Amino acid sequence: MDQIFNNREIATAIWLLILFLFVIRQRKVRRSIKQIFNSLFHFKKLFPIILMIFYTAICVIALYFINFWSISMLKETIYWMLGTAFIGLINANEIKQQNGFFKQTILKYVTLVFVLGFILNIYTFPLWIELLLVPTMTFTALSIQITELQKSKGSSYELVNKMFNKILSLIGLILLIFTIYNTIYNYGEYFTIQNAKDLILPIILSTLYLPFIYLWALFLIYDELFIRININNKDHRIVYFMKKRILTTFHLRLWKLLEWEKQNKNLRVFNIDQAKNLIK
Repeated sequence: MDQIFNNREIATAIWLLILFLFVIRQRKVRRSIKQIFNSLFHFKKLFPIILMIFYTAICVIALYFINFWSISMLKETIYWMLGTAFIGLINANEIKQQNGFFKQTILKYVTLVFVLGFILNIYTFPLWIELLLVPTMTFTALSIQITELQKSKGSSYELVNKMFNKILSLIGLILLIFTIYNTIYNYGEYFTIQNAKDLILPIILSTLYLPFIYLWALFLIYDELFIRININNKDHRIVYFMKKRILTTFHLRLWKLLEWEKQNKNLRVFNIDQAKNLIK
């Protein structure tokens, strides 16, 4: 088991199992979990996840045929899908509110992959230390998020937020020191081709994933626009014409579509000529 999962992953699994067993005893919680699963297993919500898995599978097969990916990387691939890929899918709708979305996304992917992949996973402590470390880091990170949201309510939240940030920074510094020391001391064990591939794999997958996020964000914008057109226009001929003209005008040009959408919030028209002028 230790060859497949490191001590940090085993410790995380143990705490998740303990949490699950504690939570599942509550009847109300069981009912809520059942409702969540019922809502999740709805085709409209499962569809983008199915597309994500299918697209990732194509990328993995391509990497396999060029002799980069192997079955030993399956665990890292699943982790990447559950983390980076799934979060990217959820955040795709932020493209409207965030300037330089793809540039920031690339930087975020590379930074997270390097920090989490190298610093946190390449060296792990004995299991008993990891059992203490995992809940400590989780509690600290959650406390930072909660106090960050409450900072506007008073200076006391800001002080607590700074304290937890310092604690997390201290833990990160200790992990970094131990990682660097053990990597240098046992360089023959860590500096291997397989470790290098494991570290690079999420970066490659994240880069290959960007076109999918682009197309998914494009789909979300078109879907929102078409819903607004349906709501604001009752004439089916005008609705059909506007949708067709928007698709043929902008097709895959996401940034042009976003620019036009920002300038035309009111999509109600009364005839075909007015629709032509609006889209022109």
